Amino acid sequence: MDLDAGPTLGKRFFLYRGNDINEELRKVYFGRIRTFFVLPMQAKMQSDLVSMRDRQQKSMADHDRMFDLHRAYQMLAENEDAKTREDGQMGALKADIDVLKRVLETQEYWLAGPAAAGGVTPEVKALAFKQLEFVLSQLDRPDAWRYRADKELVDRINRYLSGAVWMTESYNDIINTGKGTTGKVNRDFLLKTEGRKYVEFRDSRGDFEFTQLYTQELYNRYVSVAIGDKSKTLSERFKELRKNVPIDEIVRDLIRVYQEDYARLWIELVENTRIVPFANVKDAVMKLRALCGPESTILEYFKALSENQQLRVAEGDLRNRSTIEIKVVEELLKRLMELQAAMDSFSRSAAEGSGFTGDDPAKLNELVAAFDTCVLKMNEAMDRVATDRVERERIARVFRQMVKNAAEATQADCLAEANKVWADRVYLPFKNEFVGKYPFTGDDKAAGVPLATFSKMFNPTITGSSPGTIAKTMDMLRRLSKTKVNDDGLLKLAPDFLKAMEAAGRITQALYPAESTTIALPFTVTLTQRDIVSNLVLTIGGKDKDDIKDLYSNPNRTYQFTWKEGNPGAKLEIFVEKVTSGPTLDFSKDPWGVMKLLYRGTATTINDINYTFQWKVFLPVMGKPTEVKGELELVAKDRVNPFKKGFFMEFVCPERVGP
Repeated sequence: MDLDAGPTLGKRFFLYRGNDINEELRKVYFGRIRTFFVLPMQAKMQSDLVSMRDRQQKSMADHDRMFDLHRAYQMLAENEDAKTREDGQMGALKADIDVLKRVLETQEYWLAGPAAAGGVTPEVKALAFKQLEFVLSQLDRPDAWRYRADKELVDRINRYLSGAVWMTESYNDIINTGKGTTGKVNRDFLLKTEGRKYVEFRDSRGDFEFTQLYTQELYNRYVSVAIGDKSKTLSERFKELRKNVPIDEIVRDLIRVYQEDYARLWIELVENTRIVPFANVKDAVMKLRALCGPESTILEYFKALSENQQLRVAEGDLRNRSTIEIKVVEELLKRLMELQAAMDSFSRSAAEGSGFTGDDPAKLNELVAAFDTCVLKMNEAMDRVATDRVERERIARVFRQMVKNAAEATQADCLAEANKVWADRVYLPFKNEFVGKYPFTGDDKAAGVPLATFSKMFNPTITGSSPGTIAKTMDMLRRLSKTKVNDDGLLKLAPDFLKAMEAAGRITQALYPAESTTIALPFTVTLTQRDIVSNLVLTIGGKDKDDIKDLYSNPNRTYQFTWKEGNPGAKLEIFVEKVTSGPTLDFSKDPWGVMKLLYRGTATTINDINYTFQWKVFLPVMGKPTEVKGELELVAKDRVNPFKKGFFMEFVCPERVGP
């Protein structure tokens, strides 16, 4: 080919726009353009369309970019529609230079080929965009540089973009654009009365609030206008995908989505309404007055809710209509104020620290009756507070919270009183007079708790001149735990406390006959003849001749004893001929002598009531110290008895009755 006979030098760089260029040169040029630019661009476009469609999280901007890429891909493809081709449309879609420049130049799809060939320098980029400028000027020419579009891919992307995704993204775009310039629906938006500080909107993540776009005012001022504008844009986009969707239909669909979110958020607001807990009875009295009294925050709340949860999308088209009956709300508030008055009366009338634990239960009974009456009357009224069943239950939850808070405040005061009474009556005396002393230590050389002190603490009586401290206190605690407020125990006793009380109960059962204020523990002993022992003499108490028995007092060597608080002490003498074991086993002056004597020996537990005790002493036999063993078998009267080692130490006095 003789280039000197062809176009001038400027025309040789393919920037010539005339029709007199050599057709052979034109074929060569566009052949190189197709190979180096168009085909790599086509491959990248197809790959990116697939990955964009399959990506999980996409914004409105992502879908806009996908829409542009999808259109540009078709604008540069061959037009296989004979009818539109006759009208001069060379691409599968009518060319839009702005879209093509956005995709090919700004997003650099035109540089896919140079990038794959080894990199894009500023010089290469400038030259490539010069070629692009020329190609875009030749779009109305039937040159053979175009590619055939993947029809299946085009159909899939059309279906994807014309589906619900655009509607969803358009709706999200309306909300995201508007919410940055609007306030929040929260406590301060809804409530103005002083008691609003006792109401919170909270979910598991923290404060619950949402944009004021979901209010009637912002719907009128912004949302409805934005929906209209967005619907026009969407309708035009659908047309470009050869799908006719009327603007009214899009408006209707966007309003439906908005209304569903509107209803959901106001429902969630009620479901996430929290009444601030009441710390104690006095706090409950104060907060209930603020919430339910003359300047009722709760009444303000339900009025605001009833007004704001409704959405009027057009004249005569009211949605999310509230069914709250404000008159019934006022009735419920009246019931709560009756409870508030009863709590106030109880708080004022009871002596400090004795309202629940005092000896006169009349005022407490009045308070409990007030709870019962309040719950009964509120349950009846809550059946009428809203005509819609689901809305009725949501409202009821708010009112039940206040009753629950009041009950928990009552329980808190009761527990505080009970803990103090327990500490003053039981824990501190036990700590000062029992801890480290026998039998609450394994050291039998330690000083013992005086029996009168022990019985004052553990005897089972709850009346009379000398009631048992634990028994009387536990009687009061059990009464409180069985008392119900809002169908829940007034006093909750901790599991560890109850376990300790079981151990205390076993001590009482083992040592005291019913209604006895002093220890009286019967048991049976059989003395055992061993080795060279000539006699065993067992003394329990010692004031009576029946308190002393030996191997020969009874042919079967079995004797009944009773350890009595007024006749304590115990002694065992082991004889070999005339020689006795001496004072080693003498606890006759010790109030805990019986227990100390038994456990000075070696104990073997046979079962719950049968025990064997054995003692080893050294006595002179034929002038030589010899080990001698004394032994007896003991049978307790009851399975619960103190003869098992460590029996008393199973009781550890708790510091508190509850958490």
